[in-house]
Parts: sequence; structure tokens; C-alpha cells
Amino acid sequence: MTLIYIHAPSAARTTIAAIPSIAESRTTKIYTHATYELVRGFTLGRIEKGEKCSVLGCGNVAVRSIGAGKVTSAGLKIGSEKRAYLCKEHYKEFKKATRKERTLERWRQRDSY
Repeated sequence: MTLIYIHAPSAARTTIAAIPSIAESRTTKIYTHATYELVRGFTLGRIEKGEKCSVLGCGNVAVRSIGAGKVTSAGLKIGSEKRAYLCKEHYKEFKKATRKERTLERWRQRDSY
């Protein structure tokens, strides 16, 4: 049996049901995030488990996970971790700090085709 895990709300089931090759397959079992929690009995990922923001002095709940190198290059102070978990406010700050870099990278990618 093939297990397909989809990180989406329960409403995604109707979208998947519209794809005949997946919906009619008898050897495929489709789980959305909510049903996966019920079947397996645990949540996936540190964000869903309530990880706190990695920025020093912040204790808000994290909403995004980004590589620590990118976050420190953006000017945010974090501890010594591989991944940085950012709350909504610090993620917005990170996006503002890296806006020019992301624009240049998009231009580079577009020109490579």
C-alpha cells in the first residue's frame, strides 16, 4: 500500500477526489494533516508542536522555520542552532531585510532559462 501524506486542511480531500488516478486507486491511502494525526497519534514538525521563536529575547510561538545562516545574515540575533524558528513579527522583519536579495535571485533564475 502506498501512503500519500498531504499537508493540507481537510477540505483538500475533495480536491484529491477529483483526480481519478489517485482517488480510484485501491493501493493508495490518502491522509490529510488532520487525519494523519488521528491515525499515527502524533503531530509532525516542530512548528505544530509549539516551538518558540529563536530570536533572542522573544518568546512568541513560531510560524516559520528558516536556515540559521540566512537569518543571521538578515541581522536577527539567534542562538547557535541549525534552524531558526521565527514568529510572525520576526518573519516579517526577515522578509523586509532580505527583499533585495530575493528579488535579485528571482532575476537570476529567470535569466538562466
